[in-house]
Amino acid sequence: MMFNAQETGKRMKKIRVSMGYTQDQFAELLHISRDHLAKLEIGKRTPSLEILFIMVTIANTSFDYIIMGKENCYIKL
Repeated sequence: MMFNAQETGKRMKKIRVSMGYTQDQFAELLHISRDHLAKLEIGKRTPSLEILFIMVTIANTSFDYIIMGKENCYIKL
């Protein structure tokens, strides 16, 4: 399985929407612009490790899910 920026972006958007955030709100949490987030969500940009780390922490999910789409990789606390 190879990295796919568009699929990663779709998962990022799915996480954002499921948490009830607008792009503006989520971008602020990630310390990026709304334009940058929009480009990430459509796969025109790839997320940095810092952005991924913040997202994993906020969403209580895993890198495996966001990057590769591996289901059932949610962190259980």
